[in-house]
Amino acid sequence: MFYQALPLQNLSNNSFLFDKIMQVIQFLFGKMYWVFALIVFLLFYMQALLLNHIATNQRLFQRPNFLVSMIYLLFSTFFVIGQAFGSIHIILTMLVFLLYQISLFQTTNTPGKTIFNTGLMLGFVLLIDQSSFILIFIPMIGLAIMRPFRLQEWFIIFLGLLTPLYLQGSYLFISNGQWANFRPKLRFELPNWELNSFENAQISIILLVSLIGFYFVQSNRLKGLIQARNTWSVILSTGILSIIFFFLNNNPIKLSIGFLLPVLAFFGAAAFYYAEKGWFRTLMHLALLGMAFAQGFFFAFP
Repeated sequence: MFYQALPLQNLSNNSFLFDKIMQVIQFLFGKMYWVFALIVFLLFYMQALLLNHIATNQRLFQRPNFLVSMIYLLFSTFFVIGQAFGSIHIILTMLVFLLYQISLFQTTNTPGKTIFNTGLMLGFVLLIDQSSFILIFIPMIGLAIMRPFRLQEWFIIFLGLLTPLYLQGSYLFISNGQWANFRPKLRFELPNWELNSFENAQISIILLVSLIGFYFVQSNRLKGLIQARNTWSVILSTGILSIIFFFLNNNPIKLSIGFLLPVLAFFGAAAFYYAEKGWFRTLMHLALLGMAFAQGFFFAFP
């Protein structure tokens, strides 16, 4: 079976909203663990489509394509297979939606609504797991890069951020809940690198393809539209902030790398798009495809 045990894998400490979500899912499906595998597949498939929509809508590449979706699904095999369902899957989904909302900052006709919804979504992410607090800075960077400075827009995004926290505080006050769960419980520690040689090889392939794409993006940056350059800046900033996640609460290294998947997928797609040699694209694709098949084979037949 895809999931061998009760799928409860939170990033750090159990959070208020994540516990409620898991209680609802377990009440509906009991011990039908295949349902969690289906949920994970649907979440990653939806994330892949939305990331590709961002690339197409923001003109990250001169011609529309589905490279971002393909690369994201191939990269995610390293993270998905054999991992229990947990808050990381929900946070990854929310992170992709955050990137989508931020990408609308420079094209939306209703900026106040879009900015408030971004802050609201970010507030719910913090209720799912406190380790994701680093995401707070991503909408701020998006506002600074994509829009001229307007103080009221900064107030709007903070209002959206505080709304879910206010609702949780009100619930705890009314129900006499545990206020200790409301306070942040964060620890900065060195990452625990417990991977075998095969998994290290997988990470090396993913990082190599992404670094090649990063080089191509920087080389062709001036050829893109302004909105594409701004979006690439937000993507790069998201990747830099996501690295901080490696040092929070001594999370397993696979979970930390999973937090980088959306950013790596954009640069990985650039490696395929800008590579001039057909054989080079074929070689990269075969390496990623072989990695995915090998990961599934060794998990099914350990």
